[in-house]
Amino acid sequence: MTSLTSVVRGERFHFGRSNSASYPNSSDADVKPTTLDLLISILVPSGDSELVCIFMGLPRSFKSPWMVLGFCPVILDGLISLPPNMTTLSPALSAEFIVQRAAHVHINPFGIEKLAKELSFALSSGTFGIEKWSCQELTPKIPDDRAIEWIFVTDLLNFSFWTDSSDRQYQVMFNQKVHTGYWALCAAVNRAVEEGFDLLDPNTYQHITEAQLKRILRSVGNVEIPLFTERLRLLRESGKTLVRDFGGSFKNVVRMCEGSAFKLLDMLCEHFPSFKDTAIYESQQVSFLKRAQILVGDLWLCFNGQSVGAFYDIDKITAFADYRVPQVLYYHDVVSYSDKLLDVLRKG
Repeated sequence: MTSLTSVVRGERFHFGRSNSASYPNSSDADVKPTTLDLLISILVPSGDSELVCIFMGLPRSFKSPWMVLGFCPVILDGLISLPPNMTTLSPALSAEFIVQRAAHVHINPFGIEKLAKELSFALSSGTFGIEKWSCQELTPKIPDDRAIEWIFVTDLLNFSFWTDSSDRQYQVMFNQKVHTGYWALCAAVNRAVEEGFDLLDPNTYQHITEAQLKRILRSVGNVEIPLFTERLRLLRESGKTLVRDFGGSFKNVVRMCEGSAFKLLDMLCEHFPSFKDTAIYESQQVSFLKRAQILVGDLWLCFNGQSVGAFYDIDKITAFADYRVPQVLYYHDVVSYSDKLLDVLRKG
């Protein structure tokens, strides 16, 4: 069985819902009704082209005629620090484990079928497809070695763009346009390269200074990118690892995976620990691997499933546990929250 995995970042899909709807726990102006912003969908050509959207995992016992939807966790009770030497479930098995025990988030089969039909139409009409990734304004247009390094750097730093107020966003000006959130990071990376600082070369960013990175990530206003010190540390550490162990290039990491998306996930978690996001839930270590799976998906999309993006097990990758996904699923009645959780979210 072949499969088609698509990552859409920043795309808008309008499904005619009322503007009166609201998203719990969100004051960000980018989250709007009638919008699906961050999705991974897998189109499985079986019979009548059943559409399968996997948001965090694939519990086989939850299959419906149209769609299988795993659980994208939001706020979960019992997440604590990790002890050593505990077996970690994969993201898909983690999702199934959590779904079977979750007390405050529930999956609604009627919402799944409704959203599946809407997404199926978006795919068949050409509104949504794998080519959308390279058509984005800031993504690499040529699938080459530089694109591999761009994907690594942007996904390495792809976290925490929240600010306390929607009026105080991290913004980057590039090519006479202001970008926010993840796209602000992409704009900053592209701007740095245009200005002569090769932020795509591990030999360069392993020695990057605080002043250099501050200039690269400079914003339009006075709002600095969140967790600046952490980003500086990750660039230095990752650059040193690539130079020391992988010949100074992330493309060598990808080639060592021999076409396996799962092996690439393992290597990312082993050699670049910031990609290994795990937690304890109900005495079991579970994994999310949000950015690691985004990186795999970005490579697959950039190379259109060819060359270094030809992962033979790409259909085993689940969707990333992005903070937008629960908001979108809640809006489309795919998930429902307990009154207790809703109260927590609305209070911020």
